[in-house]
Amino acid sequence: MFNNRTEITLYSVLGPKTLYKDPPGYKNSELDLKRSEATFGIFLKVENNLEFIGEAKQYLENLYALYGVHAKCRMIRKEQHPTTDDWELHSEGFLDFSTREIENGKLTLKFVEGGLREILTSQLREKFELNRTTDIEGNPITTLKRDDVLFEGREIFLLSRWENQETTDFSLHSGEWNSSGANREGFRPAPCVLVSNADPENISQPQNVTFAQRRSDISINQMFYLIADRDHGKVKVPINLSFRINGISQHLVSVAQFKVTLRRYLKTDVDNTLVYQDEQILINVGDPRDHDQETFSYNGTVELDIKKDESYGLFFWIDGAYGGGVAGDGYIEVFFDNYTFNQEFREDSFFGSTKSPCMTAWDAFNRLSEIYTGNVNSFESYLLDGRDTTLLTDSLHNLIFTPGGWVRNLKKKDDNDNLLEWPLELSFKDAYKAIHAVLPVGYGIGIEGNKQKILFEDLRFFFQRTIVGHLGKLSNIKRQTASEFCYQSLKFGYLKGGEYEKPLGLDEYNTQMTSRTPLTITDNEYEALGTARTDAYGLEDARRMQYADYPDEDTPYDRDNFLIDVKDTQRQRRNKLFEVRKWQDDFEEQPTGTYAPDTGFNYNLTPARNRQRHSWWFNNGIVKLQDKNIQFLNAKGNSELKTKKAGEGYVKENADVPIADLNKPLFEPEWIDAEKHFDKELWNKLLDTTLIDGRRINNYYGLWEFTNEDNRSEYAYIFSVKSKDKMTFRLLKAYGI
Repeated sequence: MFNNRTEITLYSVLGPKTLYKDPPGYKNSELDLKRSEATFGIFLKVENNLEFIGEAKQYLENLYALYGVHAKCRMIRKEQHPTTDDWELHSEGFLDFSTREIENGKLTLKFVEGGLREILTSQLREKFELNRTTDIEGNPITTLKRDDVLFEGREIFLLSRWENQETTDFSLHSGEWNSSGANREGFRPAPCVLVSNADPENISQPQNVTFAQRRSDISINQMFYLIADRDHGKVKVPINLSFRINGISQHLVSVAQFKVTLRRYLKTDVDNTLVYQDEQILINVGDPRDHDQETFSYNGTVELDIKKDESYGLFFWIDGAYGGGVAGDGYIEVFFDNYTFNQEFREDSFFGSTKSPCMTAWDAFNRLSEIYTGNVNSFESYLLDGRDTTLLTDSLHNLIFTPGGWVRNLKKKDDNDNLLEWPLELSFKDAYKAIHAVLPVGYGIGIEGNKQKILFEDLRFFFQRTIVGHLGKLSNIKRQTASEFCYQSLKFGYLKGGEYEKPLGLDEYNTQMTSRTPLTITDNEYEALGTARTDAYGLEDARRMQYADYPDEDTPYDRDNFLIDVKDTQRQRRNKLFEVRKWQDDFEEQPTGTYAPDTGFNYNLTPARNRQRHSWWFNNGIVKLQDKNIQFLNAKGNSELKTKKAGEGYVKENADVPIADLNKPLFEPEWIDAEKHFDKELWNKLLDTTLIDGRRINNYYGLWEFTNEDNRSEYAYIFSVKSKDKMTFRLLKAYGI
């Protein structure tokens, strides 16, 4: 019984069953350490066929009788450490009842090592509402922890535009009157088409009057700016207008005065009745009969100070006295041609501060891990909790997730019309990609003692520079270029951002950027595009549609997740109020190349900044080309942004980058395949840990020394180890050592 130094426990709905020796077949296990080719964490895999007899066999047969091939039985194997006698987790996985065989009274089942790895792999792409109350097995979990974030607001330059397009000829008719000497007014909106609308809540398409229509009463249909939703402050309205009076038709007209005027109205009741307030006359012609065949123009900018409930219209306006008593009605119609018109509405738009729920990136990952395992302590990340300052530069720095629905403080209704909190939906894969866009990260399974944890760290964590052991003399060494790590094209940024239903302009900098390296022998692309949004314009557009004001409106952002760089000034509080980081928190100078930089944010998360953080990874194939550059090719948004931190040069989004300025790589693009006899002591060393900078790190993430074919020491990182009758290694050559 190995002096009871081995303990195997079977877990199922029948309760636990403990064995104190390995089932037959375990010693024929194939042991496999393999680094993920996507996330570069290492996963341990054990696969074999096990034989069960006696009570263990009966236990498993009872389980099979209840559930058949769908029976679930988890098997955990622990061993006592040879020197400390502490129990350590050796393997964890499941018995596969689809492989069940019985022969000569022995039950054979295939054991597939999995544990946390198997759970994580199977659930990786599944999106979960993080406010759910149970884990994937239906067991209760803790209440969702949320914080709050204060959004002070991003100033947005809103540009709307109207044009005459194909309309070049039209007329203005006074209507037919017998006014007995009193003046009567006739008017029509300046003929135009709204071609760009940056503020659909207020900007409007004026009614186009047909030739048959004689006049119109003032109504909301004639306004280009309709019933302001709030005080908007000062805006500029550039107008370019030209026309020729090309003929007059009249009957019994005693007085006529024609003008082009911009008029202000105020809504005064619930029926949307508009009451005239004042006007700005742009062109004052006088009597049009005196100016036939003359051309008139206005090219200027009108300034408006817009208050709540105000409306504005631009009119061709005629005022006259018509008719001759018993002689009947009179009228005047003025004909225009050579008409050109364009009008813009330029608003430096700002919306007051709001507060929204959020979750830190660490809390979001930990919540997903709890949903997978039912355990609140199955996730570890020094990167996201701030102990590693690679990304979160100090204790006052954090990253948060918030969906558009939370930004809007949105509610949703259940089947009984009860209002519920809007959910944050997230998968582990999407959360990983969101952070990986910002800097290279990886995840894997860490084993310490008898516990497994999901490790999520800066990718350099999985390529430690500390030498943790010696593999010995390796044989049958084969080398080849790891061309998959050599890249021609580089793409950084985010899958969404910069393209909006509203014309918010092209000022957003957190979009996508494509660059290229000098390599021509490969067409490999290095892509780090985030699934979460970091665009300040998109978030601001969503924020201005608060649920309290627009309870029945949907926006394209409601289910999108935003990743925001924030200040954590309340690190010790459970429920925190974060503030968005501004340029003054991280940069030496005010950014240039963007509108209203003082109200912008996420300057740390731009594509060029992300490329800078990823450079140690993609540099391995080009590091020898020190006199060459990374060339900027294109961007989907604003590539003129330029930022500067203390102690560095300027970083401009569309600038070429000298390879000499990139961070040095950790490995060379060279695979080393090799073998040696099975060494139990070495295998245990691979699975052990080393204290590095105060943290116990699994040795398979460290740097390993070995003796090469020339009997010289060489250093490499482990990518895979297969161990049965012999040990087969795949190594990646270390750089600079």
